[in-house]
Amino acid sequence: ATPPAPSYSEQQVADAKAKVCAAFEKVLTTSSANSAPSTSDDRNSQLLTAVNQRQVFVVSSAYLLTTLIEQPAAPPELAAAVKNLADLYQVITLDGLVGDRNDAGHNAANETGFKIQGLCK
Repeated sequence: ATPPAPSYSEQQVADAKAKVCAAFEKVLTTSSANSAPSTSDDRNSQLLTAVNQRQVFVVSSAYLLTTLIEQPAAPPELAAAVKNLADLYQVITLDGLVGDRNDAGHNAANETGFKIQGLCK
């Protein structure tokens, strides 16, 4: 027999939601501060910008997934959206490493971010 799914109090759910939403806001702030495209024609500057953006995606993905593990009481719809965003960040990073801009992935990440913002209100 499978064990019953855990149940959480309203306070536990509210606390977990607050922590997941705070993690998302931290990721959003970090991403915004570090994702400006390079306006330089210098190849080294462009490379540094690309590497920095990939680091933001990798670290943000890990941070969001760790937060979800630590907050099992997070509302399921919010947890699913945050996991999806973390997965998208990983795909975007891998695609970038092989030279694929993956505009569809970026668009999906933006849409998922807007969904999370709505769920965090």
